[in-house]
Amino acid sequence: MEATPFQIVGCVFSQQPASERIDDFAHQARRERAVITAKNAHQATIVKFGATDARLVALACRLVRGGSALRIGFACSASDRATPGKDGARVSSRALAQASDLAASARDGEVLLSAQLAALVLDLTLEFRAREIHLPGGRSAVACVLDEDARTHDGMSTSDAGSPGRSLADATPGGIEQALRDLAAQTEAMQQRQTDLVARQDTLVEEVAQASARLQQLTAQMGAFAEAMAQLELRRAAIDEVQARADAVSHLLGDLQVNFDMLGEQRAVIDDVGEKLARLDFTAQEAHNALRALQRERELAERIGQELKALRSRQAAGKTEAGR
Repeated sequence: MEATPFQIVGCVFSQQPASERIDDFAHQARRERAVITAKNAHQATIVKFGATDARLVALACRLVRGGSALRIGFACSASDRATPGKDGARVSSRALAQASDLAASARDGEVLLSAQLAALVLDLTLEFRAREIHLPGGRSAVACVLDEDARTHDGMSTSDAGSPGRSLADATPGGIEQALRDLAAQTEAMQQRQTDLVARQDTLVEEVAQASARLQQLTAQMGAFAEAMAQLELRRAAIDEVQARADAVSHLLGDLQVNFDMLGEQRAVIDDVGEKLARLDFTAQEAHNALRALQRERELAERIGQELKALRSRQAAGKTEAGR
């Protein structure tokens, strides 16, 4: 049974400079016919074309034993969307990004595999378990991490150093088919969970966007409401001031009405005062001249009273002379 070749893309990452360990891994990866596409003191990118086994993954697992600070992520691709590599072959940009994200999300001394790669590299000497990881940018995904029991497994002896892992073609067909079925079921479950997580994340992002838009709308409405309330307060103060002036004018008019009632016997005087009262009502509508106009009317009323007294005096004097 021949295995279908595929492309493995790996990314090695270290928070602290680790040139020696990265160089050592790159040297051993070249012995596995892998291509080093980029390398510095903190990270390296490795691509193996036409892979049919998990040798490169097993090599990485052996490298991180013993408390290594390296973080390694592996992905694979069979897609046509790719960018040219150093050797003229094409390297999947999606697999490069996925491997880089897995390496950045791994812990020190940990190897992470994409679910697709875990389904392809069925290595009988390695055991993986599914785990949810948090990728850069707040994203979530499901990856396969090397099991702790397998990490301490001694099935890889020194004599196996030249050929870590066995090819799919070397295993029995029945065992491979059963393992493939089991791993396919696990992969499908992981992919379904990842799809659910992505859908949930998209839903949450949409809900957050809607809530943000609603919050901005409410903030704008609250600003407009506060401005309207401020305008109402200003108008209320002006209305209170006008009401106070109107009350003062009403009191003055009441006092004048009392004075007019006292002069009810003199029709001519009442008519004259009524005319002046009409003038006073017109003048009272102008707030800034109301008090002065009322003062002038009061003075005029006092003069009228004096004239009435003088008139009465003259009438009394006339009656006295007529009696004589």
